[in-house]
Amino acid sequence: MYWELTITPLEDGTPTDTDSAAGRFVLHRRHGGEGTRLDLRLEHGSHCVGWRLDGAELPERCWAVEKAPHPLRWLEDDGGAARRDSGVYHWEDESGGGRRIVLHGAAGSTEIRARRMPALPPRTMEAVTAFLDRHGLAAARIPELLEDGREARQRALTRLCGLGRELDGSAFDAALWRDALANASLAALHKHLEPYEQRLEARHPPTPVSKPEPLPDGDAADRAEMALRIARE
Repeated sequence: MYWELTITPLEDGTPTDTDSAAGRFVLHRRHGGEGTRLDLRLEHGSHCVGWRLDGAELPERCWAVEKAPHPLRWLEDDGGAARRDSGVYHWEDESGGGRRIVLHGAAGSTEIRARRMPALPPRTMEAVTAFLDRHGLAAARIPELLEDGREARQRALTRLCGLGRELDGSAFDAALWRDALANASLAALHKHLEPYEQRLEARHPPTPVSKPEPLPDGDAADRAEMALRIARE
């Protein structure tokens, strides 16, 4: 489960009364094969809940992965991780499934507003994973590939509308085509684009790569020698 976190340092300091606190917290920093990350663990009844954040410092805004429940011993045992902060926290549920958490640690007070983000359907995740495996791609390439696909669709649609206006003039309704093909795949766009490309080529045939070189006036032997030289070159 993914959450969007907005993190704001507060200036009111750590309160002296901790009786109203929801529980204790600890912030660990770890470094592994996936890089440096922060683990925020919150005491919640008989276990710890919290999030994993990529990076070495708390950012102003980020997406975080919800951690599975952990034993309470993590509040005391760092397990080889670097302890960045610890203390108590207050928790408030907000409308829409959001949460407001205030950490009161040795480094001061920090407000975290957490908003649950929608998850992708299992079939979508299955298709994306199969695509990455089939092409030998890393998951980190997904944003780049999505942006490339969006740009390729936009270019194809722009090309289609440009050729339609060029070949059909005012009879071509670009706005209607854009609405009709707004959700079309790139393959579908190319299928519509292909007839316009063929019509353009028929109207403006491509210039030959090379033109016949005229032979000089003279007798047949001179022209034959010139032709052989051109062929050799």
